[in-house]
Amino acid sequence: MASIKLLAAGLALVLVAGCSQPPQEPAPAPSVLLLVLDGLRADRVDGPVGSFRARFGPESVVFERAYAPSSLAQQSLASLFAGRLPTHGGGIGLAEAQPAAEATTLASAMRGAGYRSALVSQAVWAGRPGYTRGFGDLQIAPEQGWSDRQVADKAIQVLEDWQLLDHKRADGSGRPWFLVVHWTGPRTQDAALGGEVSEAAYDAVITDRGVLIDAFLEDILGRVDLGDPVVVLTSGHGFELMEHGGVGSGWTLHEEAIRVPLLLRLPGAAARSVSEPVSVVRLGATLRSLAGIDPGEGAPPVLLDVAAAPAGSEAPVVVELIVRERVMARATIVAKAGQRSEKYLRILRDVPLADREAVANGYEELQAAMLSGAVPTPALFGDAQREQLFLLSSDPQDLGEDEVALAEAEQMLSRLRAVMRTYRELCETSGWAPPEIDEKLIIDVDDAAQLQALGYM
Repeated sequence: MASIKLLAAGLALVLVAGCSQPPQEPAPAPSVLLLVLDGLRADRVDGPVGSFRARFGPESVVFERAYAPSSLAQQSLASLFAGRLPTHGGGIGLAEAQPAAEATTLASAMRGAGYRSALVSQAVWAGRPGYTRGFGDLQIAPEQGWSDRQVADKAIQVLEDWQLLDHKRADGSGRPWFLVVHWTGPRTQDAALGGEVSEAAYDAVITDRGVLIDAFLEDILGRVDLGDPVVVLTSGHGFELMEHGGVGSGWTLHEEAIRVPLLLRLPGAAARSVSEPVSVVRLGATLRSLAGIDPGEGAPPVLLDVAAAPAGSEAPVVVELIVRERVMARATIVAKAGQRSEKYLRILRDVPLADREAVANGYEELQAAMLSGAVPTPALFGDAQREQLFLLSSDPQDLGEDEVALAEAEQMLSRLRAVMRTYRELCETSGWAPPEIDEKLIIDVDDAAQLQALGYM
């Protein structure tokens, strides 16, 4: 993590490099539209990604190797809002996952700076207090759920309620706005055809979402008072399609489960692509900086600084999956100048593929046993059950991993273990305490059924 801090050059220097004009009045704070489509893999260049690039290509910054904070949607969204990785205070667990109580969430910061703010989410669990903190308007799906189209319609309704569409603002305030629109990942059964997992079936879902996103953007952009917002497209996790025997997400930290698209539309900016590995957890600090808000002490460097860093700079990325009742794993990815990126996977607790259904079905019982003390609660850091090393493809569209034998790469193993130790020290010295397993946090039967249907259990 120490090497990450080397990237913390000022955002203003990135945006005005080479500019010789005299100082001008600061531009008004931009409005922000954040689109989070869970289950969107980084190797799908069509669908929502294609729609985004077709519409915003000349003004978009594309991060070709972006990593979600976790392969579990709850942890990734919590980390994005908190601006910290899961164990550091972004939110671990499943039933208890949400931004730490100490966190000044992204919405809180934006609202404190005068922004209108709203969260529209297809996930019932996004109604937990940590996720909703700071949002002035909330549209959270009920237990019976919403269709993808309904989520878009709810977002349009928010903009209409703010009097931004088709007519002038009644209050004349001109306040900037921050709108998060969150779709859950494809259900595992939506990626199946005739009982067998099919990439074609998954791609059909993604294609439909691309059409929806394009129609949604067409419907709102260019309206009278919407302004010229920053638009972001990303995902909370990828989606496994049998590369390692499983389907969905939330069980592993392989590339297909954690590599996600990350595209930023910056009005008036020149298009560029960034090939260095980056974490989506940086997005919160980036949006705060664009809004003129101090990201705060200990925040990760903003994403746009990566483009100003020397080519090949080592920028460790940490990804976590910490559900004490079933899987505990961490990965770190490091770029090497002129070489393929290196990846270290450290698994503290694992569930064999054949046992996943039984473990998912017994989740509540195991959580209750940990609550009562009948089963010890695993330490957040401890001895590894398994370690693995990989070299990653130089092609951003290739999510494959080439495993390297530990005995044949001692220096690589030592180097990446050191990165993980640095992260552990960071969590122990400046992390926020993770939530305790508490009886009131146990998922009820309806929530469990929905999470399982969505592929999270």
